[in-house]
Amino acid sequence: MAFCLPLTLPEWQKVNCYYVNKQRSEEWMRERADQLKGEVQRMFELGNDMSAGDTVRLVDTLEHLGIDKHFLKEIDAALSRIHGEELEYGSSDDLHMVALRFCLLRQHGFWVQVTS
Repeated sequence: MAFCLPLTLPEWQKVNCYYVNKQRSEEWMRERADQLKGEVQRMFELGNDMSAGDTVRLVDTLEHLGIDKHFLKEIDAALSRIHGEELEYGSSDDLHMVALRFCLLRQHGFWVQVTS
């Protein structure tokens, strides 16, 4: 019974295969990142249809993920829209949402009244 030894690539071919796979992987990651950025930008474009709470959550999530730097114009426009809207304290019983809105607007330089 004869054993077939596995064929192994010479070291220079292994390095070349690694480089080609890594290069493809980096290209795929860049394409995927651009695709996801486009999806987030579309979410902001539909922001007028989103509630203020959903918009605030989106901005907060982007900031927590550390990717808000890619969407500075969109975030500023969304927060300007939210700042222009009056928050109805009587109808909003979600303390988290009121506090998050207050915090984000203050952090981005908008004046928000402390008491109603």
